[in-house]
Amino acid sequence: MNRRRLLVMAVLLALTAAIVGTALTEVAPGPAGRFAQLTAPTTPYVPLTARLTSTFFCPGVPAAAADGTGGQVVV
Repeated sequence: MNRRRLLVMAVLLALTAAIVGTALTEVAPGPAGRFAQLTAPTTPYVPLTARLTSTFFCPGVPAAAADGTGGQVVV
């Protein structure tokens, strides 16, 4: 065998040994998980700053249908 083949075989053998050695090492378990510490809920409020918003409300009934069914939305 020539030197190049021996070198390639040695490199492949070393890589295989490194992969097997890495795969067989044990990994220490990480810290245990914990839940988030939430603050107490507050009263809902409307911010006083000017904001661009939109709201869509679907009452679940048609406003005026041709067949007499309908509903009423009182605000």
